[in-house]
Amino acid sequence: MRPLFVPVLILPLLLQAPPAALALTADELSDAIAGWLDELGADMAPGSLSHDPLMILPEGEGFRVTIPGLTLHERDDALRDLVVGDVSFLVAEPAPGDYAFSEVTLPERLALKDLDGQPHGSLGFDLERLSGTWSSGLGELTELDFALNGFDLRVPDEGVVIWLGRASALLETRPSADGFHRQSQDYHLGDLVLSGPEGTLEIAGIQLDGAMEGLDLEAYRTLMAILGDIETAAARGDDSKLGALRAAMARLAESDPVATHGEQRITATGLSASGEQGQALGRLASIGLTASVDAQRGADEGGAALRFEGEGLELDAAGLPDAAPWLGLVPTRWSLPLRLEKLPMQALSEAMVDLIFDMALDPLGGTAKSDLAGRAILNALGTAGSRLIIQDLFVESSLARVVSEAALAFDPGTPLGMVGTTSTTFFGLDRVLALAEGLADPEAKRWLSTAVLFLMGFGEAVAQPDGTVGYRYQFFLTPEGSVTMNGRGIDDWVNKAIPQ
Repeated sequence: MRPLFVPVLILPLLLQAPPAALALTADELSDAIAGWLDELGADMAPGSLSHDPLMILPEGEGFRVTIPGLTLHERDDALRDLVVGDVSFLVAEPAPGDYAFSEVTLPERLALKDLDGQPHGSLGFDLERLSGTWSSGLGELTELDFALNGFDLRVPDEGVVIWLGRASALLETRPSADGFHRQSQDYHLGDLVLSGPEGTLEIAGIQLDGAMEGLDLEAYRTLMAILGDIETAAARGDDSKLGALRAAMARLAESDPVATHGEQRITATGLSASGEQGQALGRLASIGLTASVDAQRGADEGGAALRFEGEGLELDAAGLPDAAPWLGLVPTRWSLPLRLEKLPMQALSEAMVDLIFDMALDPLGGTAKSDLAGRAILNALGTAGSRLIIQDLFVESSLARVVSEAALAFDPGTPLGMVGTTSTTFFGLDRVLALAEGLADPEAKRWLSTAVLFLMGFGEAVAQPDGTVGYRYQFFLTPEGSVTMNGRGIDDWVNKAIPQ
């Protein structure tokens, strides 16, 4: 059994919104809920969800919906069931077309059963709250407030334990002054422990948050529907359906952007890992990835940014004895930012449409299709004069530090396809050379020493105010297609390295 089977199946069920077609009469509500469950089960896998007849009873200004005997099934090498039991929630209509669900209840301890119906494990949690609002007019879940305490999954026969101290989710969609919408998301996991036969990973917190500005919900709904239908049509080999979806997505790509700004950030903190014998392997204070995209309505120019950063990585020499000689080179802090400017958003959208549908129609030609799409994207970037900017990039270990920056412009009229400059400086190479000289492995000692001496020999020595010396490499990509390093042509450097 895959360790994450239960969380993957149960959480989508809990977080699904009521169906858009809700009508607050018992019969219509029952039909809508039953159809929603059938659709959900089909999305998960045929036969993966079962339940007894629904119960719909009036309560206050809405209805109490009960799904009795809910069970989730997994079919791989054997059939294993997660017996959920009775799930109940309240549905009301606080405003015309807005359907609110709240007061969700379900058993706090769920049983896992094997093919013979015998206990195989258990899942327990404390659902603190789960509520939200579905707008039938927008076709969108506009609000979600979810909190879970003390989640644990135990499968003794497989040595699997998953513990989660707390989980929460907040989603809010609101109209903005420009007639579009703003959506914010905030998801958090706290005190996560993943334990199995191969070891244990502990994470103090995982934070995922994001926002979209200027969101066109109708276009967003259309895009999500198309993406959902592509896989089904491709699996059935329905070329006619794929052609219709391609035309619909092409029309969407030709229109204004779905949103004018989107940003997503995920950060994990307090990570530590141990091996199968409990030996410490290492720890990481934090690691994160941030991505953002900006576009303008009525204009074809946009931008994007990406940053990958981490801090406090430490590996344990006793737990990783093979890595012990190299620990001085292991990055302990890093920040890798890049920015793309003057992006031709429509041309890029059209290239992605071609790639998605070409691969759906011909999965075996994936590599060739990717190459064609890559060339189309590069041509579009060059035609628009798009720029790649890197500022304040650094990677550092206990012995060395590397800093870099770049300013490059895409240009299809040049032999290299781009022009511009890059600069990279290495610090601490003398300490890395000392590390190489102390290595017991002669081959490792030879190649590391050679690499360091090469960098020191070809770099431009740059003295810092604190007395340290760095070795800088400045590259210039010329419009004529030549490349210079520190003011000299590559041929000059080759002749220096290999005298004639």
